[in-house]
Amino acid sequence: MRQAPVAPALRALLEGLFDHAGLFPPAALDMEHAWRDFLHHRDSELGWLLGGFVCPLARLPELLEQAGGAAGLPPLTLLADPATLSHGALPADLRVKGWELRLPAGARVEELAGWEAGLPDRAPRYWEPPAAWAPERTSEWAAALRESGGAQGLKLRCGGQAAADFPAVEQVAAMIALARDHSLPLKLTAGLHHPLRHWRPELGAWMHGFLNLYLAALAAQVHGLEPRGLAPILAETRRDAFHLQGDELRWRELRFNTLEIREARRLLPGHGSCSIDEPATDLRAMGWLPGDAMGDTT
Repeated sequence: MRQAPVAPALRALLEGLFDHAGLFPPAALDMEHAWRDFLHHRDSELGWLLGGFVCPLARLPELLEQAGGAAGLPPLTLLADPATLSHGALPADLRVKGWELRLPAGARVEELAGWEAGLPDRAPRYWEPPAAWAPERTSEWAAALRESGGAQGLKLRCGGQAAADFPAVEQVAAMIALARDHSLPLKLTAGLHHPLRHWRPELGAWMHGFLNLYLAALAAQVHGLEPRGLAPILAETRRDAFHLQGDELRWRELRFNTLEIREARRLLPGHGSCSIDEPATDLRAMGWLPGDAMGDTT
């Protein structure tokens, strides 16, 4: 059966959005199975959703062994501790999409230059502030990253294994606005398996939806909304509040065309997820992805 086309606005939003993070909870696959799962999805009708593979720098040798060398790898997002980075060289043919680096609680902006020197290439860096930092502390770092030059960005953890790991919509809204104001891309991770915000009773937490997050980023970029205006988009749980038609996405009265979506993806370049099937299944149930895009025509 011929595959039905994907709406241009949806393709602009989702293409390359998901970095495969099967090594991390809740999937927590071993390297062999994480690599096989990536290959399975890359070669499926869902392959256009994938942006790359997420791997801790310390486990890169395992991944190279599975892939038969760097030439067989997709673009990688590498995770590292900035305080313990070595100057070891990476394989010359390794494609690094970006670095994700968690800042220590006591990090000082004066340490940034030294950590930068420890990174073996110039791929984009996404710095994750500690969740306990006050907004002004994160803002201080955002200003320092902007002034440092190079491809700098921020990272936001949106979930985890406990209710306390899920930031409030007000926190997420403030982070999106901060990234926009400082012209820093914002890389997301954790807890973003489903398009829409929903309650998880086993965790006692509201889980963020990736559609909520990306449409909030669109609203920040295209319409200039501040955190107070972004929070209702992030908190939205009604499926019928989101609309897709051809070259346009809408949340209630806010409209975004394909060109605006492509431009706004610079603010939110994608996120790590250990699941590709779950988001695609939900989007199919919403009628946003055709059935055969899931490899299932029933």
